[in-house]
Amino acid sequence: MAYIKQSWGDYDDTKSEAQNAANGAVVTADRMNHMENGIANAVDKLTFDKLEADSKAIGVQLSERAIVESGGNEADGYYTKYGNGDIEFWGKIDLYGTFSTGSVATFTKTLPFSCVNPVQVVLTGSMYDGSGAFSDFRAGAYRNGSNVNGFFGHVRCEFAASTQSYMGVHYQGKGRWK
Repeated sequence: MAYIKQSWGDYDDTKSEAQNAANGAVVTADRMNHMENGIANAVDKLTFDKLEADSKAIGVQLSERAIVESGGNEADGYYTKYGNGDIEFWGKIDLYGTFSTGSVATFTKTLPFSCVNPVQVVLTGSMYDGSGAFSDFRAGAYRNGSNVNGFFGHVRCEFAASTQSYMGVHYQGKGRWK
C-alpha cells in the first residue's frame, strides 16, 4: 500500500481543538500511527527490492535465500536457515582453566539444530590473563566424528604465554540443513 502524505496546518488559537484537529494542526494517535505504518511499509518494500536485486545479480531465486527459520539463545548459540538448504550459526563458548603455549582446550558443543555434513567452523576469541588484560589467540576446530546432530569440539589454541585463566571462543560456521 502506498503512503498517503499527511497535510499539516498551523494551530489557530481562535479555533476549537476539534477544528484544529480537522485542519491538521493537532498531532493525534491516528496521524502518528499513519506515519509509522507508512515508514514501515516503505522500509519493507525497499528491503525486499534490494534483496530481489541482489539475488538476481548473483543468479539465485529470492526464495532460495529467504530465511526459513532462525533462533537460538546465548547459551546454545544462534542460527539462520535459508530456503536453499544453507545454514549459518554463531555463538560464544566460555572456557576456564590454565592454558599453556600450544595447549589443547577441549569442549563439546551441540548445535541447536540437525545439520548435514560437512559443517565448517571458524573460531576466534580472546583470553584473559587475570591481570586485567585481554589478548587474542589463534584457534581451529574439528567435528567430533560424523554425528548429524551437529556436534563439534576440540579447539586447539596457540598462546603466547602460559598463565591464561579465561578464554572466550567465538564460533561461526556454515553447513546444510537439508
